[in-house]
Amino acid sequence: MRSWASCESFVPGALRLRCRIAHDEPATTWVDPSQESRELALIFGAFVFLPMLLVAILAFFGRETLGATALGLFSFSWLARALVEYVGAPDPTSSALGMLDLVLTLVLLCLVP
Repeated sequence: MRSWASCESFVPGALRLRCRIAHDEPATTWVDPSQESRELALIFGAFVFLPMLLVAILAFFGRETLGATALGLFSFSWLARALVEYVGAPDPTSSALGMLDLVLTLVLLCLVP
């Protein structure tokens, strides 16, 4: 039985795939995680990491150091996530990615003034 407030209504696009896997729903999405996880990791690495890195560099040039640091951390966390998903098995529950998210959260909380 699905709850009316499932995570599908809160997260867009590609992250919806993780919610469906976490809730053991049938794979009726546009991505089959057992076959296309490497391609999805390459897309995340290319189309999320590079623009965020560019914005972080531009923020440093604009003397917005706090925002640039946060964007730089986010961009490299997307790169790390893409590399882990590219190399590893298509498993939605990875302890390495969980630790990455936990450490990133703690570092970003330290940046808050």
